[in-house]
Amino acid sequence: MDLTALDLEALLAAAQREVDDDAPDATSPHLVELHRRGARAIFERAVAVCASAAADERVLGVWILRELRSAPPRLAAEAVAVLLALARREPEPEVQHRRNAI
Repeated sequence: MDLTALDLEALLAAAQREVDDDAPDATSPHLVELHRRGARAIFERAVAVCASAAADERVLGVWILRELRSAPPRLAAEAVAVLLALARREPEPEVQHRRNAI
């Protein structure tokens, strides 16, 4: 499957399934594609997901933000600020500790 052809919504939905599965030997190609793209739209969606009421969605947001290596440096710096703020206020141990998300 050509992941570059997926729109953002489809890519996020598939990445959420990868996060939900969280198998130690599983691959996460959709998450990798989000990281590769590293666009402002992906960053903004990840920030919004970090504010979700659902812990599993917040985990997805954290996993996206923590790996935005190909993003412009400004996005990476903004991601650090969002992750630090989330770490200070996150009530769910699952979000804080799941595979060392934050």
